[in-house]
Amino acid sequence: MGKFFLFRFIFGKNAYLKNPWNVLDFIIIFSSILQSLFQNLNLKSLRVLRVLRPLKSVSKIKSLKNMVNALFESFKMLKEILVILVFFFTVFGIIGLQIF
Repeated sequence: MGKFFLFRFIFGKNAYLKNPWNVLDFIIIFSSILQSLFQNLNLKSLRVLRVLRPLKSVSKIKSLKNMVNALFESFKMLKEILVILVFFFTVFGIIGLQIF
């Protein structure tokens, strides 16, 4: 029984964790379980992950899915610009501290 469950959950051809939306859902549910188990620890920051749960509805609406995929693809293309931007902020921050 345990091997069958693990196979269908992680390793199988149509496994639950093969779909990225299911991985997101699993992380959100797992963080909620952790928060309820360890209430004495300060894990309220994990509550932010619950905001991502409505994103699962994106996979149902095709036009919205296309828009989100285009947004993520644009982030991949902008990573070089982000590196240059961080470099300039760092340089001008250091210069500003030296002048101050």
